[in-house]
Amino acid sequence: MKYSIFFFLSLFINLSHSEVSSLQDKDWIYVDTSIQSQHKVYIGEKSISINQKDSRKVNFWMMIQYGQKQAEIINSAKAYFTGDCKNSRVQINRLIAFTGEYLTGEDKLAPISKEWIEVPPSSLYGSLLRYACSALGKI
Repeated sequence: MKYSIFFFLSLFINLSHSEVSSLQDKDWIYVDTSIQSQHKVYIGEKSISINQKDSRKVNFWMMIQYGQKQAEIINSAKAYFTGDCKNSRVQINRLIAFTGEYLTGEDKLAPISKEWIEVPPSSLYGSLLRYACSALGKI
């Protein structure tokens, strides 16, 4: 199960920089593009919130626009995370795959394990977590 999550979110651990620009007419903020795969990653600006169960954690949505199709029918995906700012780790709470670009077309809920994943600060997950945490003043 853990491997299926990383299939959808085989997210580009070796990224070097983050840029921020808006996705036109959406509430998504561009975070980065994978050097190897050209997948584009966004964070849901209005989705960033303090976790209700633990105020030291944050919640946020992430969107992936795949540079190349990951399977015959998957062009984009959306994942809902809980992030632990202090311990630099994330938990995937929900994962939805879409047949169209930028979360359009048919969608399918993918199974997840909800295990905590350690994220190096220089990784894409680390960039997403840092953005969410700094937006709420948690770092």
